[in-house]
Amino acid sequence: MHRLAPLFALPLLACASETGLRTAPLPPADSPATTSAPEAPPWAAPDPDSPWGNLDPGEMPDDLLAIAWIDLTESCVNCTYGPNTPSRYDLVDVTGQVVAAFTLPFEPGVYDWYRPELVGLHALGPGRFLASNIVQEEAGHELVVWEADGFEGRATVLARLRPGEIELPLAGTTRPLPTDDWVYDDAVLPDPTDPQRLLVVPTAGSPYLPLTPLRVWSVSTSDPESPIRTWDARDLLPPSLVPDDVVIEAPWFARLADDGSGKLVLGVTGYVDVSEPDDKHRRLVPYPVVVSIDLDDEDAQPWLVPTDGLGLQRPPLVAPPSPDRPGSMLWTPQWCTGVVARWQEGTTEHPLSEDGACPELALLIDAASPTFVYSEWQETYVDQSHRLVVHHGGEDVWTVDALRVGLAARPFHMLKVAAVPAE
Repeated sequence: MHRLAPLFALPLLACASETGLRTAPLPPADSPATTSAPEAPPWAAPDPDSPWGNLDPGEMPDDLLAIAWIDLTESCVNCTYGPNTPSRYDLVDVTGQVVAAFTLPFEPGVYDWYRPELVGLHALGPGRFLASNIVQEEAGHELVVWEADGFEGRATVLARLRPGEIELPLAGTTRPLPTDDWVYDDAVLPDPTDPQRLLVVPTAGSPYLPLTPLRVWSVSTSDPESPIRTWDARDLLPPSLVPDDVVIEAPWFARLADDGSGKLVLGVTGYVDVSEPDDKHRRLVPYPVVVSIDLDDEDAQPWLVPTDGLGLQRPPLVAPPSPDRPGSMLWTPQWCTGVVARWQEGTTEHPLSEDGACPELALLIDAASPTFVYSEWQETYVDQSHRLVVHHGGEDVWTVDALRVGLAARPFHMLKVAAVPAE
């Protein structure tokens, strides 16, 4: 069994300035926090069996975070010609201590005076994460996909995605892939069916580009002879949402489910045929959904959540149903309102802490409690610094106000984060 140890052993003090316990009361019964569906369950009380429901400074949860961030003591936000250009890529523990640090395993491209923009960050397995960066080369943009391994202490390029092809350095080959001319919006994810493969999912990220049909590819990073697996809308969605001769467009987001189940989650718009027999023309009604798909079981039925009226402004945190709990989603329905919405057989809204500003959901730890992490602005460095907050069963139970590099506490601006198992 492997375990990542911190680079520097530090005692954990619950009263330290960088991390600490915080609690926030549950909203009263007559709270204006609205419930838009009467059957929606209430927010659960803290679970005493969860490590987050019974925090002990001597026995903290063994979780790790892969975090791409800007160290505000050495760099600044949006000052390098890119909105998502981290200065650091690290694995940190729940106290904010950096336990493994990584540098980019590739050159920054022809515009080497600014850092490559980050477009994806995902857990790969114990002590490992997957990152994707856009690099400008003389021939155009390419998406560089790389792996960070905390046990080996190294970062490795797995793929370079360019229009019409994907280069696979470990396999020693470049393979044709019918991607569009703009790879910026292609989501590259770990393939939950095979750790040696990657999923490539074009998304509809820009309103100024031609829309493309829904497609998903799985490519081996190590075997040049392995077939490229392909799915289209009819393979992924229920037939009722894919009428004949209708093209289902690329999803507006693609990610793996946030509960660790490995299911592929897409935000797509299907179409329902509501035509009557005597209609002269077919009548199709758009039907936007978040859909969860089990790529490892072609007989499994996808799980759908209709999203019309939910106010999804960015991808939600999604936990498909499992044998011991119903499916659920978390999202912030409005920008900078301090409210999180939860869908679980109905929609419930819940206020977050008002200590910071503009809370933004970051990752899901446990769907049942629910336990999740959000980021919010602090009142320092001209509102550029963040804190991370763990919210468990309706309460803020832990915060990280700075990240520790060695013995130094660093104010940080977080860009992306993923939950990574330690062992």
